[in-house]
Amino acid sequence: MSICTNCYHRIKHSNVIEVGQLWNNEPYLAVVCSDKCKEEIEKKVTDGTWMVMQPYPKTESDDGLPTALTDKQFGV
Repeated sequence: MSICTNCYHRIKHSNVIEVGQLWNNEPYLAVVCSDKCKEEIEKKVTDGTWMVMQPYPKTESDDGLPTALTDKQFGV
């Protein structure tokens, strides 16, 4: 199994499209699941937005889970 570089879905090795050349990677280190994802990731690499992709949907900040404190919260 592999993970799509664009949409993060699981894909079988027989159904992958190789896109590692976009980052000068070895073959099949970066793969996508469809032609649509290939076009989207190529566009993101071309315009430089691939590094700021938000892979998972944002959750509400008050979900009842504990949060980590940082130095900035203490005014340091």
